[in-house]
Amino acid sequence: MIHAAWAVDDTPIHHDLRTEATLAKAMGIILALAGFLFFTFGTLLLAISTDALKGLAVMDGSPSLVGWLVIATSYLVAIILAFYGRHIWTHHQQRLRRASWLLNCSQPRRMHLVFSPKGGMPGKPAELYDEGRRGSGAPDDVVEIRSPYWKTGGIDEEVVQVYREPDPEGIVVMVTTSGILWGFKLSRDLPIPFQVR
Repeated sequence: MIHAAWAVDDTPIHHDLRTEATLAKAMGIILALAGFLFFTFGTLLLAISTDALKGLAVMDGSPSLVGWLVIATSYLVAIILAFYGRHIWTHHQQRLRRASWLLNCSQPRRMHLVFSPKGGMPGKPAELYDEGRRGSGAPDDVVEIRSPYWKTGGIDEEVVQVYREPDPEGIVVMVTTSGILWGFKLSRDLPIPFQVR
């Protein structure tokens, strides 16, 4: 990428993206706390089943296979929840900072945004056409919108300001009348069901 990582990391999140950033932080914290609760539950079950807690001897002998599976499953769920909590918190914030950096440091291009009626695509696909073409022919870009649905609910077609990274798979930011939308450009080389980022 052309931009320096330190420049993006220091970029404050744009005011129109702050609600999304706050919700992502809250979801990350909730998932991490749920992971901690599953870890604590698994540890307590392990301590009880191995007689590590002498006052809570509720089992005679070693736990059954089902008991060990419950303990292992609680640890596995804890790891998965903690991983996704961290991912949502950190990576989503980083993507919002990249979108904010684009808004501050690049020149927009006016394009016509049309939400695609095609099924089988992840997220909410949007087609971008040069402003003069207005939906005729093949789109210039197809973008998988990653913004929340409340930002895209009332939009079918609109002329927008498009900011994009030079990287062909980079972030695309669109300024609409209902706020800022962002997503990733979908590759034209893949069949539609496999265009997942």
